[in-house]
Amino acid sequence: MAHLSRRQKIAASATALVLVGSGTAAFAFWSSTGAGSGAGSTTTGGSNLTISGDVASQLYPGQGAQPFTVTVKNNADNNARVAGLTAVVTTDKVGCDGSDFSINGSSSSASPVTLNFTAIDLAKDVSSTSSNTIQFINKTSNQDACKDAHLVLTYASN
Repeated sequence: MAHLSRRQKIAASATALVLVGSGTAAFAFWSSTGAGSGAGSTTTGGSNLTISGDVASQLYPGQGAQPFTVTVKNNADNNARVAGLTAVVTTDKVGCDGSDFSINGSSSSASPVTLNFTAIDLAKDVSSTSSNTIQFINKTSNQDACKDAHLVLTYASN
């Protein structure tokens, strides 16, 4: 066996002491138990959609279906799921109502008409559009009550 110098013996002893000490430290701990809890909350979120869309051309009986676009915009801070859009036509004239008009080929006489819209999750300040058509139905009865009528398209989302 080779003889170690005093310096080498001290270095080997120090290394052994560190290794033994670190091995002991790795197994030295206090055992304990504990419990805890946390809390949080959610918001109902805001419902703040703007739905708009105008018919650009004036309508008359027998005219072909005219295009119009409806835009829905989320103005809330949270995302908003828009599953679909509907519309109802009314006018400012007595004797002229939704039954005189069709949206996307369906009469708007009593119940809302479903618009062409793909469900979407709208982030804050994001918009989506819906392309549709409206037509003044050419009835066999007199439609003078609809002359110069102002149409109101009332939109809803679901």
